[in-house]
Amino acid sequence: MSTDTIDTVGRTAGEGGKHESATTVIDAVRAMIPAIAGRGDEIEAARRVPPDLVSGLTSAGCFRLAVPARYGGIEADLAASRELIHLLARATAPWLGRP
Repeated sequence: MSTDTIDTVGRTAGEGGKHESATTVIDAVRAMIPAIAGRGDEIEAARRVPPDLVSGLTSAGCFRLAVPARYGGIEADLAASRELIHLLARATAPWLGRP
């Protein structure tokens, strides 16, 4: 079976007429940073991200950033992925400095 025939059920890119880009995803996540940073102690204590924050990150397109477009992702480059990871790390890691 070639990759052209892989079922892409569950694809979320483009639903509702939304056309996301790496910039829109990063901007959406950047807007969430104060909420994430404010819950850094909770995240560290639980050693997991609370479901409501995961839901917000999912809605922002965070988990589709590096996924190929043909599978419903945004297909961002490595620099955009690095920026996103850096934003999230700074929000919860006090040794990296709070935003």
